[in-house]
Parts: sequence; structure tokens; C-alpha cells
Amino acid sequence: MQRIMYFDICAFIIIVILLFSIFFHKMVHGLVNRIFLVLSFSCLAATLLDLLRLSSWLVQKNVIAAEQLSYAYFVCRGLNAFIYILYLIGYTDTWQKVERNIKVKIILAIPGALCVLALIVNMSTGIIFSYNEQFEYVKGKYVYIIHACLFGYLVYGIYYVWKYKVLFTKWKMMAVFSMFPLTFVSAVIQFCYPALQVEMFATVLAILILIIMVQRPDENVNAYFGVRNYQAYWNDLKRAFYNKKRMDILYIRIKNYDALISTLGEDAARELLRQCVAPIMALKRKHKLRADLYYLNHGSLAIFLNAMGHARTDAFAIDISDMFKHDKSIRKSGLALTAQICIMHCQEDVDNFKSASIIYNVLKNQTNLKGEIIYAADIMKQNGFEIKGNIDSIINDALKNNLFELHYQPIYSTKQKRFHSAEALIRLHDEKYGYISPDVFIPAAEKSGAIYQIGIFVFEEVCRFIKSDVFQQLNLEYIEINLSVAQCMQDNLANDLLDILHKYDVSPEKINLEITETAMESSYEIMMKNLNALAKAGITFSLDDYGTGFSNIQRIITMPLSIVKLDKSFIDEIHNPDYQVIVTNTIKMLKDLNLKILSEGVEGESQLGFLNEQECDYIQGYYFSKPLTKNDFISFILEQKGKREQ
Repeated sequence: MQRIMYFDICAFIIIVILLFSIFFHKMVHGLVNRIFLVLSFSCLAATLLDLLRLSSWLVQKNVIAAEQLSYAYFVCRGLNAFIYILYLIGYTDTWQKVERNIKVKIILAIPGALCVLALIVNMSTGIIFSYNEQFEYVKGKYVYIIHACLFGYLVYGIYYVWKYKVLFTKWKMMAVFSMFPLTFVSAVIQFCYPALQVEMFATVLAILILIIMVQRPDENVNAYFGVRNYQAYWNDLKRAFYNKKRMDILYIRIKNYDALISTLGEDAARELLRQCVAPIMALKRKHKLRADLYYLNHGSLAIFLNAMGHARTDAFAIDISDMFKHDKSIRKSGLALTAQICIMHCQEDVDNFKSASIIYNVLKNQTNLKGEIIYAADIMKQNGFEIKGNIDSIINDALKNNLFELHYQPIYSTKQKRFHSAEALIRLHDEKYGYISPDVFIPAAEKSGAIYQIGIFVFEEVCRFIKSDVFQQLNLEYIEINLSVAQCMQDNLANDLLDILHKYDVSPEKINLEITETAMESSYEIMMKNLNALAKAGITFSLDDYGTGFSNIQRIITMPLSIVKLDKSFIDEIHNPDYQVIVTNTIKMLKDLNLKILSEGVEGESQLGFLNEQECDYIQGYYFSKPLTKNDFISFILEQKGKREQ
């Protein structure tokens, strides 16, 4: 019987291309990827063996070799099905459950044992296959034992996927199920048409569906770093906690990543971090650990470790920390990556996905965590741990449910002897967590981008207040509003703010915008475009927190500033003669530039007296009033106005 081998040839070409794709996309890191790679090589071997064992040229030349290749083919076919089950176990991350379950081990062993036994018996009986005197391959009458073993694995695979269906999307479940119908249909076709060699073609098609629908290199692998990516990390983390897997996670955060980007450029900084992957993997092999490496985002990595004991995890973390400090191969132009490592013991310190997510958010948002190696357990003990971890969702809920509110702190004019303006300060009182400090939610909002929405909310609330009848009674000249760095970087800032002024018919002179020295260092051209457009419309500007950074006088004099606000740190040390000299000369210099001076954080009589002597224009601080709710602020200003008129 002449065999039709075109399907095997097509299967061979497809699997070779798939293997090339796997290596090209660097899908070789991580246990699941390695199992899939082994499965692909096993299919390649089975396809090649099927081509060779049925080759008339080989059979006629050396029938013994063809017979040995047939044995190898059936072994590979059995391995394909077994490795497919291992792939499902790896994908669902249920190794620990399988290792502890004797029944599952027996179930997995039985089909393979029967297949091997049948092939051993075949050596003397030919019940599975043989070659006749005409050098033709002949199926034995019990060849279906092999097929039954294969189907046994596939049926168990269907049961396994269904058991853990919560870990699969609908399309991924259909993809892993595809192995069964394709294998079944190909077996039926080959039974009806023995000349058609379609079994391996069907298996390779199932592999192709798996790589497109489940493995998805674009979804799970960061090709540049050659490791698993951010999305794969979160998917694997969910599976681990669903299965209550005991493991350790190392978070590696590059603390000076932003500085490296500023110095070297983003591409060079990423390349420097990429060079760390190989040394980390070498350390993994040195410690003989089963570990998967992930690139998360913006200078951070994560490593999943099977729980091998705290001592081994700590030793691994120490070696990684030392590598970042001393390995010359990951330095450039004398610059090194400064790493901070957080160790999280899952199921011991952290036993649920939500807490692990909070740990990640705290590490991402907090830049003042001390120590080269820290522990998730210690972070969880800190006050406000849950708030800091959930801050992004808290901010989004606050914007959605209008939970932000404005407080106003009065500003006193030393020349007019009255409260002539106020600063609008945003506050957040969450329904679950209560009062949340701006020191917590403002930096988080700046990182997430929500600060722009918050800024628009503040501006609109202030305009609504200014337009109210009660505001007219207060006799205030303007309200100060803070602009964040992120807002200054928005190209459409000026248009958005002017649109709100027009909406409420508020005079631009009633608004004073505060910017910080930090804003001056970021996107200077965009910032100046916005500031000039707003200044042209009649809005005035203050420079906030003067003295906390490296002040660039040249930039200050080129900006449309009316007021410079001395930071509280100046005022706190005003009893120090050296600081008095600094403040005196700072005020004189700024006044010579025709700028008004406002001192923040004034709390005592002596501070006020000294600032009056220096002819400081405006005073803001607890000496006069803390920030007040709008209603309390209105009452305070009206009361002070009444006292002055008496």
C-alpha cells in the first residue's frame, strides 16, 4: 500500500516554523514555556520518525532500522500525550497538588505503562505493528491499545481543564480542548483511509492553536528582556493564590531608574537593566532554584521561587543585591543600578491575591522605603498599608463619587492689614478609610495620571466659589490654586482652564496659580507655553516652596511670576542667625526683582515679627488659621472683616 505522506511533510514544516518562532520570541524562560518547548520537540521527533519509518526506500534498504524507528515513533506519540498533561499541570500551576496526590500519579502512570508493555510484547508477537515479506508496514490487530492509551491521557486532560476552568478564559479553554477532537478525528480518518498519514498533522495543528491562543508570545513574553512580562506575572500570581501555592516572590525595584533615564536616556537605561537578566539567571542556577523571572515595568523585576526555605531565599536575595553593587558588567560610564529587593513569603506572610497586589502598589508608589532588602511582612505592619496599596482605586472612586473637597487657608497682607486672599487645598475623606493625607494621594495621582482630573476638579470648584454671592462679601482679591508637575506637562492645560473661566464667567484676575520649582525642570517648553497663554489672559502666578530645590534664578526671572512663596523650612529655622541672614538676603533679592514675598508655615509671634521687619508682603500659616472647610472659611473671613470695620 502506497502511503500518502504529504500531511506528515506539512506537519514537519509547521512544527519547524513554530520552533523557530518560540526561540525568536525568546519563549524559553519559565516552566510552562519549557514544557511547551519539550512538547514541540517531541512532536517534531514523532513527525520525523513517522516520515522515516514508512519510507519505502528505508524499509527496503534496512527493515530492522525501520522497525526500530517505529518503536521510537510510538514512544514519542505516548510522550506527546503525557507531556500535554504536564503542560496543563504547569499552566494551572498545580504541581504541588499533583506531587502530594498518589492517585493522580497512578492515573498518569497507567496509560504510559500499558503503552510500553504493549510495545515490549509486540517484539515477539507483532500485535501492534510489523513489516511483512514485501517490506510493507502492517498494523497489528491490537494497535488500538496505543490509541486507547493516548485517548486516556487526552480524556484526563479534558477533566483537568474542566476542574480548573476558572483559570482559563473561554477561548483558552477551547484551545486546550482542541487536542482531543483533532486527535480523535485524525484517528478515524486514518482508520478509514489507511494510506493517509494525518495523525501527526492533527497533533501539530493542536500545537499551533495552543501557541496562538494560549502561549501567545505577544501577551506573555517581553521579547526585549527575554523573560515573562507584566501580564504573565499577574496571571501566574492569580493562579498561584487560587491553588494556595507556597512560594517566595522577590520584587526587584531599581531606585535610581529615573535618574539613569535622565542621564543615559531611556534606551540605554533599559539596556543596562536587560544586562542584569543573565547574571540573575546564573545566580538561580548557582543556588539550584526553580525560579521564573518577570519584567514588570519601569525598572522593576519579579522572581517566583518555589518555597525552598527562608534561608535559601534570603541567600539568593543577598547575592542579587551584591550583584547589583559589584558586577562591573552591569555598569555604564561609572553608573550603576541601585536595587531594592522585597521578599514576600506567599501563604505565610501573604495569603491572598489582593494583599500581594497591595504590596506591589506600595513598592511602586513609595520611594522612601529604607533598606536594600526588605520584607513584605514588615510593609504590612506599617500604618496605612492597605490605603497605600489601594490608593489608585481610592482616587478613582473619589473622582467618580465626588469625595474630594476643598479647604481654604487664609493669607494675610502685612501692608493692608487684612486677609486679602486664600489658598485652595484639596482634601480626601474616603467612606471606608476616612481622612487620607494629600502626602499619600497626591504623589500616587501624579504617577497614575489622575492628578490632571483632580486639578480640573479643584479649578472648577474654585471658580464656582468665586462666582457665588457669598464670595463677593469676603472682599478677597484672588484664590491660589496649586498646579502639579503633571498638569504643567499637559499641552492642553491653558485651553482647559480658560474654558472653565469662561463657563463660570470668572475674571482671570481672581485666580493665582502656584507652580513648584520641580515643574520648572520638566517639559520646560510646554510649561512656558501654558504659563504665557494663561498670563496673557490675566492669570497671575506664584512660585511655591521656594528654597526646597536648586533654584534657577534665570528661569525665575523669565517666568510670568508675581509672588514667590518661601518654604516653611526657612521659617522653622528663623531663630538661627545664619538662617536669618539667608532669609533677609533672599527677600531683598526677590524684591529687587519686583516680586512679592509670601512666607508659609508661620506659627509664632517671633516669626511674624521678624518677617514684618523684612517687609514680607504676605503671611500664611497656623498663626492666623489652619486650612478650613469652605463654610468655616467664610465664617472666619466675615468675622475678621467685621472686627476690622468696628
